[in-house]
Amino acid sequence: MTVPVAVSADDHRLSAALAEYVAAIAPHWPVVGGSVALVDRDRTISTFGFGLADRERGEVSTRDHLFQIGSISKSFVSVLVNQLCDEGLIDLDAPVTAYLPWVDLGANTPEVTLRRLLSHTAGLVMGADAVPDDMAQLWQLRTTVVSPAAREHFHYSNVGYMLLGQVVRAVTGARLADALDRRVFGPLGMSHSLGRMGQIDRSRMATGYWPARDDIPWAPGDALSTATWFEIDAADGNVASSAVDMAQWARFFLGDGQVGGARVVAPGTLERILTATAAEGETVLRLRDGPMTRSSRYGLGVNLEQIGDSTCVTHGGGMVGFGSFLLADRTHGVGVVVLTNANGCYPVAQVIARAAHLLLTQGPGAALPPAADPLDTFS
Repeated sequence: MTVPVAVSADDHRLSAALAEYVAAIAPHWPVVGGSVALVDRDRTISTFGFGLADRERGEVSTRDHLFQIGSISKSFVSVLVNQLCDEGLIDLDAPVTAYLPWVDLGANTPEVTLRRLLSHTAGLVMGADAVPDDMAQLWQLRTTVVSPAAREHFHYSNVGYMLLGQVVRAVTGARLADALDRRVFGPLGMSHSLGRMGQIDRSRMATGYWPARDDIPWAPGDALSTATWFEIDAADGNVASSAVDMAQWARFFLGDGQVGGARVVAPGTLERILTATAAEGETVLRLRDGPMTRSSRYGLGVNLEQIGDSTCVTHGGGMVGFGSFLLADRTHGVGVVVLTNANGCYPVAQVIARAAHLLLTQGPGAALPPAADPLDTFS
């Protein structure tokens, strides 16, 4: 399915204002390149690349380059799990051991439901990059000790989503990547997106970067080097996508689960996904003199923010060599996705996305924070 791109004179001004801001802000962050998608409920407003997808080859970044989107992948996993719930194949309030009887979460851990895994309220550890794969991390859970009070709080857990990926596999009999292709990517026309990243896919993707020195904090002008490459298919961060495809995903959250004529979930199911169930949510950034985030709470696979008068679906994604951010403003019916090849600990994608949100809601003349010092406080 081809995504129509309708650009008006105002759209050109908006895209030009954002592109100018990206060019100004990039030298202050360890980013080599990336891509951006701006959307509303009915269309893709604009997609463009910036900088380089591969510095060594001099390859200019375009809207079609694939970037690892990191934890935004969790929103895709949530949709799969909620689809299976609607089909009567799983119960969100059943313990994960009902579908994965081999799972051992430790002697003192109470039963953990799929709903708690989706909302990061199961009290599980976040996970460890040093452990080689998801199954090794899940096996290691049997040695963990969970505080009795842990389930009263939001505690981000990558291993919780690794468990959910295994539930999808157990129930459907398909690999997570194949389930995504058939149930989400295909229906939404996301034809270039990947649900796993192997060596065979590496040539299709942008190259990730991180600071060349790891013994001192990075400062503008410091050298960058190519980041280590990992094969990934675990459900906490398994998706690679392009600005063109991710425009469809942003519109999914604006269109009550439907993009064009394609419906992936019913409106009621999307409402369940977008209901804040955790007491807290992801830590968010505030642009200098920008609108205050009044609340940040986690739903089922997505973060929900009240930004000024706007109800927004947000999620960041950080991987080795890649950082991304999604923001869909359901009040104003506009959204933005930013994909970068900056190492995941640097939130440049979030800064650009929040600047784009200002432009989308206030117009091309909106006042943006100074490029050299755009952040005010953590909300």
